[in-house]
Amino acid sequence: MLVLLAEANSVAQPILYGTNNYIEYHVGTLPFVISVPHGGSLNPAGIPNRTCNDPVYATDANTVEMGLALRNFLYEKTGCYPHLIICQLRRSKLDANRNLEDAACGNAEAEQAWSEFHSFIDTAQTLAEAGFPDHVLYLDLHGHGNPIARTELGYLLYDTELELSDVALNEEPYLSYSSIRGLVLRNTNNLTHAELLRGDFALGTMMAGSGYDAVPSAQDPSPGIGSNYYSGGYNTATHTCYTPGNLANGLQMECPFAGVRDTESNRARFADTLAVVLLRYWSLHKALDLTACSTASGFEEGHAPGHGPHTTRGADFLLYPNPLPLGERTLRLNTAVPEGTSFQVFDTGGRAVAAGHIRQGELLLPLALPAGPYATLLVNAKGFRGRASFVVE
Repeated sequence: MLVLLAEANSVAQPILYGTNNYIEYHVGTLPFVISVPHGGSLNPAGIPNRTCNDPVYATDANTVEMGLALRNFLYEKTGCYPHLIICQLRRSKLDANRNLEDAACGNAEAEQAWSEFHSFIDTAQTLAEAGFPDHVLYLDLHGHGNPIARTELGYLLYDTELELSDVALNEEPYLSYSSIRGLVLRNTNNLTHAELLRGDFALGTMMAGSGYDAVPSAQDPSPGIGSNYYSGGYNTATHTCYTPGNLANGLQMECPFAGVRDTESNRARFADTLAVVLLRYWSLHKALDLTACSTASGFEEGHAPGHGPHTTRGADFLLYPNPLPLGERTLRLNTAVPEGTSFQVFDTGGRAVAAGHIRQGELLLPLALPAGPYATLLVNAKGFRGRASFVVE
């Protein structure tokens, strides 16, 4: 796993890369976690095309570009970035919105990429939850080719279920099926499930009111039976409150091609609008104003560490000793941080392998780590605060 900097911005965004750069995790500080599973174009010969369980190969064209545009507009409007996880492999090689068996068809290299994709989402949600408890919103970004050119919002409810009355949707079992169940239980205005799906202040309603037709919404309450509506898939079920123990609310967003994904200008227009809507939506339902997010890290502005062995260019801080001798557990920081700042350590597969709190300028690993390179992120109540790398040898 490498810790690099994104393209030049006024504040650089760290990126973690999985094995062979198949998966990217753009580390954010907002409570928004965005994943793009089907927009990749990498076609490595070492991974055979999937043949198990009637695989779908269609690429969600330009969704990677859409995710990056949304990231940039959220930064423009808040001063902070969302978390963004991208699968750069073609869908014929890996379907990151399926269970492992169907996603990789038994290929070890594809299975590794699948594990890294989902580990990065878990990591992003952990970091977002640390900064914004019970305020994480997960968005799984897709593209569709259905004949009705509208944005389809999938909350894990089928087209037949969205035909039901509001009264029915507000009761079990439909509430327990929903990927925004947590929001229903805890939203600022005590709106019901049906109101959050298709009421005046639903996400789809706000999008339609901003010029982009969406379903479900007040304008288009249900997609219609047999309309090939996408209700949400593996990612939405796994990384939202549908799964017990996960506090994130979220949905699958399927974007049409024409007028939305087809050209750079249309993508920019849609992403700009969606950024505005997401900020309004979360402010309304979670009383969370993100329009003045602080990127200040608490470290010296413009600090760049030395470029000696085992340092990472552009990192916010350094850890010593580096390399850390095998069997040792204590690392020291080169700069002061607030007492009790938390840390997370990640291996080359993007998995969190250690966590704890900084005490008296020292990072004490719970267990000695195997030999190899590691990345470290520091987190406090406002989210991401800095990064470094070290090697155990």
